[in-house]
Amino acid sequence: MKPQTNKEVDYVIKWMSLGHCARGPKWCEKCKEAAKLKKFYILQVDYGPGEGARPTIEIIKDKKRNFVYYNVIKGFESKSEAEEYANKRGFNLLKNTTVED
Repeated sequence: MKPQTNKEVDYVIKWMSLGHCARGPKWCEKCKEAAKLKKFYILQVDYGPGEGARPTIEIIKDKKRNFVYYNVIKGFESKSEAEEYANKRGFNLLKNTTVED
């Protein structure tokens, strides 16, 4: 994937929990607790190269599977709330981009 420009920013809505650290719920008690708090999150997709360890998600764009970095924008209790928030702000929401969709 090509690096995104300031004009080309994609967003996805994903049902997930946020991790506490890189060790994950298998080794970290705080991650175990965080894993129980699932919400619908609006994520800003970051196609660029990253420095250091950052969380990634798998998305499908242009019929290709990609592992991309993301930035969390906001969490919601329902998908409709997340979609409403994104639409009011003019976010370019990618549809059917995740493996789970």
